[in-house]
Amino acid sequence: MRTGSSIGSEWLFPGYRPAQHIHPNTLVERLREVGINLLGARNASLRGLVVEVPAPPVAEMLGYSYQVTQKHAAAAAEHWQRYALGQAAAR
Repeated sequence: MRTGSSIGSEWLFPGYRPAQHIHPNTLVERLREVGINLLGARNASLRGLVVEVPAPPVAEMLGYSYQVTQKHAAAAAEHWQRYALGQAAAR
């Protein structure tokens, strides 16, 4: 990094000043510049998490409503339901 503080820094994303993290807005701007869809990435991460962990604890840990995490869990399961139906129809 530009400050030289990245070696041994406790921050995953060190900022320009030593011992300071990068500002969240700066990180968002950089991710957008390289073409990362932040909303899509957040939704994909949440959907992947509710596949591994039940929806209610995810809601509590991340501060989401139960309805939001339940919708993501249902959407993740829907793909497997379609797959199973497609396999059964192919036989």
